[in-house]
Amino acid sequence: MLTVSKSTVEVTADFHPDGYRFLTRQYTKNGEHRRMKIDAEVADMVREHIAVNSIGPGQLIFPIRLFAARTVAARRERMSEAEMEALGYTDPLPTGKQYKHGTLGAYVTAKCRCPGCMQWSADYGRSRKRQKTGRAEREWSAGLRRDPTEYMGKHTWYRIWNSAVQEANLPFRYTPYQVRHTHVICTASSWVRDVSSAA
Repeated sequence: MLTVSKSTVEVTADFHPDGYRFLTRQYTKNGEHRRMKIDAEVADMVREHIAVNSIGPGQLIFPIRLFAARTVAARRERMSEAEMEALGYTDPLPTGKQYKHGTLGAYVTAKCRCPGCMQWSADYGRSRKRQKTGRAEREWSAGLRRDPTEYMGKHTWYRIWNSAVQEANLPFRYTPYQVRHTHVICTASSWVRDVSSAA
């Protein structure tokens, strides 16, 4: 039997005490605990998963790193300030205007795509995203790539779910909601059958 006694919600950084994405509440959405039965085979699979991945008490059984590990792409080496200075200015535009590489003018107006201007563009985009999401500097700028709570966002979840449904070659695209209720109905039917045969 599984008992659901907590709930985790995805929030913006402004509504989390530590500025993360996921907040675990010490109660369910309706305030009541829920219990559900799982098959013995499923329980054995979960036990094996816990043992293989050395998951301890209080840790997530299905952390995102096990199912959606972020591949480390080859990253372009960052240019130093001295290297940026050495790039100088862009070629003159028809108006005669020139812009220093690694600036808004060079990237937008002169449409320069040299390594220095591309680096400026990437830095600018990251800065805008941090401001928009509320995750300005803090630990995100220190190299942390993912929320340390390791919960799975809905987009990642649906990517994994849709892939599993496709591989299962099912007659139509089941949703998690449909599967959950199908399991409840099957479990209840099995319980009624067991009680009837015992009587």
